[in-house]
Amino acid sequence: MIRVLLVESNSAERLILSSRLSDFGYQISVADSGLTALSSAREEHPEAVLLSAALDGEIAAPEAIKSLKAILMQSGAPILVYRQGVISAECMQDLYQAGCDAVLGRSEMEVIESVLGAHQRTRVRLGELGAQNRLIAEQVRRLEQERSQKLAPAEPGAQASPPSPSGMLIVDGQGIVRNADRGTIGIVGSKCIGQRLGAMFPGTGLEAFVRDAHLGTPRTFRLELRSRGEVPNRIFGVQVIPTALGTQSGDTNLRAILFHERGAGLVMASVPQESNQSAVREDINELLLTAHRHYTPAAIIGSGPAARRLKSIVARTAKRTGCVLISGNLGAEHDLIARILHYSSGTTSGSLINFPCGSFPAEVEQATLLGGVINGKAQSGYLTGGNPGTLILESVEKLDPSVQAQVATLLDRGVYDKGHGSEQVAMRVVATSAVDLEELSDRDAFDPVLLGHLYHHRIDIPAISERPEDLPELVQEILAENCGPKGLVMATPQALALLAEQEWAGDMEELKSVVNFAIHRCESEFLDVDQLAPALGLEASQMNGAHGQFAPMAHTAQSAGIRHQPGASGTTGPWAITEEDPISLDHYEMKALLRALNATDGDKLEAARLLKLGKSTLYRKLKRFGIC
Repeated sequence: MIRVLLVESNSAERLILSSRLSDFGYQISVADSGLTALSSAREEHPEAVLLSAALDGEIAAPEAIKSLKAILMQSGAPILVYRQGVISAECMQDLYQAGCDAVLGRSEMEVIESVLGAHQRTRVRLGELGAQNRLIAEQVRRLEQERSQKLAPAEPGAQASPPSPSGMLIVDGQGIVRNADRGTIGIVGSKCIGQRLGAMFPGTGLEAFVRDAHLGTPRTFRLELRSRGEVPNRIFGVQVIPTALGTQSGDTNLRAILFHERGAGLVMASVPQESNQSAVREDINELLLTAHRHYTPAAIIGSGPAARRLKSIVARTAKRTGCVLISGNLGAEHDLIARILHYSSGTTSGSLINFPCGSFPAEVEQATLLGGVINGKAQSGYLTGGNPGTLILESVEKLDPSVQAQVATLLDRGVYDKGHGSEQVAMRVVATSAVDLEELSDRDAFDPVLLGHLYHHRIDIPAISERPEDLPELVQEILAENCGPKGLVMATPQALALLAEQEWAGDMEELKSVVNFAIHRCESEFLDVDQLAPALGLEASQMNGAHGQFAPMAHTAQSAGIRHQPGASGTTGPWAITEEDPISLDHYEMKALLRALNATDGDKLEAARLLKLGKSTLYRKLKRFGIC
């Protein structure tokens, strides 16, 4: 949660702004004068400052900005100034010369929130770069120490120090590399960050070894990297140091992987875990701190009404207790919202565990969640292990019905039997789903008691199609995260207009896939329709008007001006499928719309329910196909 220092002399304005920013998920401290602000900045170390241009008191706004800038120089916290009405050009110049980062209108609260979010994302990226630099510096220090030990004569009776690793990786629970030092980059190449271990070391079994590693198991994996030509193969002993952030999949289930290069004839022995654990603990803690700073409501991209409402709901829910249901389209950012709830709880977060429902047999689901026997070994479940944190039940509707009932019973009781007494359930359950659980419950396909617990708090993620005003921000964020060596890439207005015309049935995942595909085709600093068209299945033979947008495939235009025909039979209506119809999903979708309208006697709201579409989505589809 971002700490914001609000500096405002007017008490009523201070109260209004403080309440509004709290709804956005910020932790607010207030100061009624410049002097009070300086004292608060020294003691509280805010991550951003929001200051009134009309500040009263001994210190005016420009002088306060200069002093605050000096205090916050090391942290780089942004100072944003807001104004009431219009101010003169001279006053604006004074504010910027004093060192403020932006001057915004008081009525532009959405913009203020977006600017704070943008500055926070920049700070997070700088923090990640800092963590990586510290990893590299630590590796350099260890290499220099190792070199000096080799050069120094050995003292009689001296004990050999543990071998320094040749490289170190930080991976998440999915086996994806999140960080790497220079030693590892020299071993596996500079493009290892973001790759999966299984793809980097195919056929070796390393990814499974890393995934199955547990705390307190100082085992070593033998890894042989084959070289080309006359260069001999390199053999490494790979040691895994898990963190206490979960024991299954999930991005925060971080593991440090240490590479110890060995000779081909050397017997593989365990490397003392304690000697290396302290070397990576500081870097792991830094990554955790980065996660706490990043996963806040401000990480939700968008400044439109729907996005602001979502941020406000998430901020309130994070501060409360009880189960949460996160619903939204398949491909929506369920996992992002769940992580924000975990890291913004305001308490010690504990473990964050992702459990993919339906991926295991019922007995494994039961044992993993509630305790039981797996592979002949008795173990506690996530909900009965006594460990605090957040358990994310992904696609909860896929959970076995018998396990649903047992989880519901456990949540009803709130305690479980430890054999020597009862203990409170410490895990918070956050479930995600892209289907209507109420409908499933009505059909006896989902446990109603469990549904009641999940409805304790409900967060509905609006679809991209329901918040078109946020599309430019969403696209630019994807470009900023994925442009890589291409540098900053901007989307042209024509490209944004083309993206706005799409339905995005796969929501954010589909949008990311399309934009990332287009980035690889982009050879300049601008992303245009030329790069987007192939990813969207569009062709350049026809253009739509002055905007220069690509037209849909020709067969979709044939539906323009079609009217539904109430009372037509199922075999003679315009929705009937014949041999003359083109084989096209768009064409069949148009026929499904016409049939739904006929079945509901032209009632568009009822047709939307029949098709399981949102009202706005139905109207866009009708407009797209020219159906009156």
